[in-house]
Amino acid sequence: MSPCLALAPALALLALASCSDDPASPDTCPPTEETLSDTHRPAYHVTPPTGWMNDPCGLVYLDGEWHLFYQYNPTIAVWGTIHWGHAVSKDLVRWQHLAPALKPHETLGMVFTGSAVRDRHNTSGLCPGGCLVAMFTHALGKDKKEQQSIAHSTDRGRTWTEFSGNPVIPNPGVKDFRDPRVIWHPESQRWVMLLASGDRAPMYTSKDLKRWTQVSTFGPIKGLPPGAVWECPELFQMKGHGKTRWVLKVDLNVGMGKPGSHGRYWVGTFDGQTFTPTGEAAGTRLDWGEDFYAAQLFTDAPGGQRIWIGWMGSWQYSLQSPAAGWRGAMSVPRRLAMRGERLIQVPVDELKALRGGCPPVVDLSGDKVTGESKLLDGVRGGSLELQATLKLSGGAGVGLRLLRDGKGNETVVGYDAGKGELYLDRRRSGEVSFHPGFAARHGAPLKLTDGKLDLRIYIDRSTVEVFTDGGAVVISDTVYPNGGKGLGLFAVGGEVLVASLKIWRLGNKK
Repeated sequence: MSPCLALAPALALLALASCSDDPASPDTCPPTEETLSDTHRPAYHVTPPTGWMNDPCGLVYLDGEWHLFYQYNPTIAVWGTIHWGHAVSKDLVRWQHLAPALKPHETLGMVFTGSAVRDRHNTSGLCPGGCLVAMFTHALGKDKKEQQSIAHSTDRGRTWTEFSGNPVIPNPGVKDFRDPRVIWHPESQRWVMLLASGDRAPMYTSKDLKRWTQVSTFGPIKGLPPGAVWECPELFQMKGHGKTRWVLKVDLNVGMGKPGSHGRYWVGTFDGQTFTPTGEAAGTRLDWGEDFYAAQLFTDAPGGQRIWIGWMGSWQYSLQSPAAGWRGAMSVPRRLAMRGERLIQVPVDELKALRGGCPPVVDLSGDKVTGESKLLDGVRGGSLELQATLKLSGGAGVGLRLLRDGKGNETVVGYDAGKGELYLDRRRSGEVSFHPGFAARHGAPLKLTDGKLDLRIYIDRSTVEVFTDGGAVVISDTVYPNGGKGLGLFAVGGEVLVASLKIWRLGNKK
C-alpha cells in the first residue's frame, strides 16, 4: 500500500490521490507513522536537543542562512542557567543545532532575550569587515539585576566575543529592564533600540551600538491587564496597498502560573524617535491561544519580507508540562502582511516541502455534514497540515476532532455560531492534569462572511496552530495527547457544506 494511502483505509468515503499521480517518487512521501520515539516531541517544529527552550532571540538572515537563537538551559528541562542556544536553516524548515552561542557571564549573569543585527559598515568599530552584533540582557543574582550588553561575531554566528565595556546600558534602578530589540533606521542613519521595562517600552538611539541615548517612551497604556509586565518588544515597518505603517508589538506577562499572557500590537507612525499609535488604544491581540509568545522578526530577511517565530509555551504552566529530557518548542515561521490596520500572519510557503512531494491524504469537496460525520473515519496522523473551506448555513456550527485516541480524548477546533467565535478546546486533549489551568477552551471573535469558514491548521504531535480569516485570527496551543492520532468532523445546529478539505501528512524536519 502507498504510504499516502496507508493513513486512510476507508477509501470509499474519501476522494484520495495516490503518490503515483505525482511525479515525485512514493519514497519521498512522509511516513505513515512518526519515526520519533518521544510521543510528544514535534516532528517539524524546532525543539531543543535537550533541556529547556523559551523565547526566540537574535533572529537574523545572513549569507543564505536563517539564524535562530533562543533562551536555552542545556542541562535540565526547566528555566535557569540561561544561554543562547543556536540553530540554523537554509530553508526555514530543516534546522541544524549548533553549539550555544552565548553563555552566562561570571560577573554579569545569565543571558536573557535580545536581538541581532548585521553591522555592515562597522559602525560599532568592532569589525572592520562587518559582522553580526547581538544586543541582549545580562541578568545577575537573586534579584536578577538586568542590564544591556553586546557581543559580535565575524564567523557567521558560530563564535561570539563579548564587548569589554559591557554593560552598554546599566540598570537605571528598576526591577524589569530587558529584551532589547535593535533596528537600523535609514532616515536618521542610526540604530534604534526598544526595551521592555515594567509597563512601558523606553526607546534609545545610537550611532555605534555602544553608546545609547533614551529619546522617548511608549506606554503605559490603559486597558491592558493590570500588573502585566511588558516583554520582548518589536518595532517594524510594513508596506502594503500603497501605504506604509509602523507596528509596535509587546508581550504581556500577567504572572507565573496565571492564564492570559499574550502578544499585542499597535499600528502607527514612527519618526526615528517616537512611536505614535493611530489605531486601537489598547492595541490588538496577536494570537488567541495560550502558547504563542515572544515573537521576533528575522532581521534582513530576503526581499524585505517580514517573517517571525514565537515560543509555543506559557508561563502559566510550561514549567510543569510533560517532559522527556526537553521542554519547549517554536511556532512554525509566519510571514506577515497588512490588511487595512490588521496584521496578517500566515505560515511560510516553505513548509510545503514537508509534504514530501506527496498529494493530500484527504481531498474532499461537495460533501454535506449534519451531526457526527464518518468522512474522516480511519484517517490518522499526528503531524498534519489541514486546509478547509466550510460553508455554514442556518446558524450551524462545525468542528474538527484532532489527535483522537478512541477513549474520549481529543482536541477540538471549531466555530461556535452562537458566540460568533473560532475556538480550540483542549479540555479533554490527553494529559491535562499537570496544571489546573491547562484544561481550557480558547476562543477568538470571528465574524463570517456568507457563512464561509476558511481554516488552515498545522498539527504536530503536541502543537496545534489554527489560522483563519486570511491569517487575521490565529489560535496556537500546546496539547499532550495520549498517543491519539485519529480525526473526526461534525456539525451542530444545521448543515455544513464541505466546499474543500485537504489533509497532508507532514514529514520529519530532519
